[in-house]
Amino acid sequence: MDERRAVSDGSLLARLHASDEEAAELLHARYAGRLRELVRAYCSAPLARRVEPEDIVQSAFRCFFGRAARVPTSCRRARICGGCYGSSP
Repeated sequence: MDERRAVSDGSLLARLHASDEEAAELLHARYAGRLRELVRAYCSAPLARRVEPEDIVQSAFRCFFGRAARVPTSCRRARICGGCYGSSP
């Protein structure tokens, strides 16, 4: 098994909360490709002409990492997807 896959998302999130840059790199490596594929599949043609898929992916990760770093580990599952700008779930 790939060593990166042996580490759970939950443990990577806990490490991320403790400012572990390697955890951020592993999460990015694990999900960036899938997210890029989703952006390409669901991005409207007008938006795709104006914005590169990678820009959308980077924006999503910036939002995710900012929120994940602020949310306490005990609350993370309930609140991590509540929104980038402080909205409640």
